[in-house]
Amino acid sequence: MAQIQVTEQEVADWEPKIAGIVDWFGQLQAVDVSGVPPAVHARDEGNVLRPDEPATYGNRAAIMQQVPEQQGGFVRVPKISTGADSAAASSAAGSAGSSMDAGAGRMATTPQVSNEVLAAVEDSLKELTNMSLAESYALDMEQGIRVLTEEEVAALAAVPERLSEEEVAALQALDVRVGRIISCEPHPDADSLYVEKIDVGEAEPRTIVSGLRKYVSLEAMLGRPVVVLCNLKPRNMRGIKSNGMLLAASNEEHTEVEPLWPPSSAPGTRVWFGDKAEQAKPMEPNPLQKKKVWEGVQPLLRTDGAHVANFKGNVMRTAEGPVTASTLAGARIG
Repeated sequence: MAQIQVTEQEVADWEPKIAGIVDWFGQLQAVDVSGVPPAVHARDEGNVLRPDEPATYGNRAAIMQQVPEQQGGFVRVPKISTGADSAAASSAAGSAGSSMDAGAGRMATTPQVSNEVLAAVEDSLKELTNMSLAESYALDMEQGIRVLTEEEVAALAAVPERLSEEEVAALQALDVRVGRIISCEPHPDADSLYVEKIDVGEAEPRTIVSGLRKYVSLEAMLGRPVVVLCNLKPRNMRGIKSNGMLLAASNEEHTEVEPLWPPSSAPGTRVWFGDKAEQAKPMEPNPLQKKKVWEGVQPLLRTDGAHVANFKGNVMRTAEGPVTASTLAGARIG
């Protein structure tokens, strides 16, 4: 980290503000916005930005899309007042002024902050974001402030959410495996369905009926690796019993659909979410259906900007690597 020369008075002026910001972030983690009536956000001299729309956000990417204002990779936030201390800081800021580097899109503000204060903030924010800010933040050498590039903002938005114990249990209850299509033919009584025989590591291949006929050619289906949810109760699909679900990604309009593509793994290899390969035994089909486990998980399955399948940012994977979609980003999975 570069050495920045500041006075003891500047350190004293800034430390309570930094502490207030860290405390504010900490309090945000515990805020429950369910049922909160609409409010109005304002900044600076009371300028109205937009009406607030209380919502339950599925991931950080959704939150980033709803921020009031972004500027050159920055997310603009309201000013924080610390009482009597803010008057002196406002006076100092007014005399020193602020400037915008139009080429870089960065705001330079004085006074500058000591290394000790920056280190304390960095340590606190590490705990909040679960990532190494020392690696993702850059120090602007000319202006003496920390800045985030647009790529780093995107990386921060992609940090996996910490899952609850209930969510972890639900994911581990699913028997998701790598499979390989041995044979595929059109359903005799349904124009939109295929009937596949899929090797999922059992003594006999499973018969699975999927609605991919309008989206994937027969030639593209034959022999390809797929991802299969194996512990659903058998379901009658136009006279043919389907013993599982072939997982696929689709865009919001459902005009494009493609099977998920697993890494190079043997049929029957179990698929998991996140970093821990140790998984509990999957649930039997009857209790899985009774407890509606799949119905709770499926709406939160998506592909990210790199086409990687995930649950709230926790990557769907085997030991060989992540499960992906060939072309669809931000797609639903089901």
